[in-house]
Amino acid sequence: MSKLLVVIGIAGQQDGSVASLFSQEPGWKARGITRNQSSHSALAWTSKGVEMVQVDLNDPFSLPAAFSALGEYCSDIELQHGKNVSDAASQVPPLERIVISSLVDAETLSKAMALKYLRESHPELTGKPSAVVMWNYMGNWLRDLILEAEEALVGSGTTPLPHIDVERDTGYLVRALLECPPGKTVLGAGDMISWSEMLRVWCECFDQLSIDQFERFVPVPGLGRELGEMFAFMDKFEYAGGDANAVLPSELGVPCPVTG
Repeated sequence: MSKLLVVIGIAGQQDGSVASLFSQEPGWKARGITRNQSSHSALAWTSKGVEMVQVDLNDPFSLPAAFSALGEYCSDIELQHGKNVSDAASQVPPLERIVISSLVDAETLSKAMALKYLRESHPELTGKPSAVVMWNYMGNWLRDLILEAEEALVGSGTTPLPHIDVERDTGYLVRALLECPPGKTVLGAGDMISWSEMLRVWCECFDQLSIDQFERFVPVPGLGRELGEMFAFMDKFEYAGGDANAVLPSELGVPCPVTG
């Protein structure tokens, strides 16, 4: 009998990668959740053989239907949605594993807080969670990023940071975690590349800025400070924030072919 993997946020790049891989993986069945089973995205996944179940993450009472006949479970969640999903998962005794897309715990990050809530509020789920910690999508360099020669970053620009081909690699990260004992946290890293390595000439030219200086480069109120604090945090503590349990895909001890 095939194991069931429930993918929350299937329309996103991370979760779409997971659904694509596991829908073709022998011994597995992928199930996605959607607010509208008639949407273009839901119908596209149905045509690929992925079962789509109608669920509203804002309605905790609609969640159990997504997890019926559940063995494995993967999610990409923000705080309240994460709490709702964790509460529902705690009511499913057959559940074997939970894989969550999270962020490093810098105290107020919603994804990190959702994982903390799961671990602290539902001791019955102890031994089931694992986490993928994502950061920079390699595809951003091909699509959305516009750089100016006079721009600069907070920090030295030399700290290695995780970069990932999210659409190709997320599924492999989740598969590798499910082959490992629970409790692992893996960085979403096809490679660890510093800004200086990634941007070379551009990064070699910039001056190191304070957070206050960097804030003036960003026209959206508050965004420059938030980004500046993020860069400063990574430069001082590295991306994993000193979490000794966070390992690279190559350190999991099982095959995990990611893009480097």
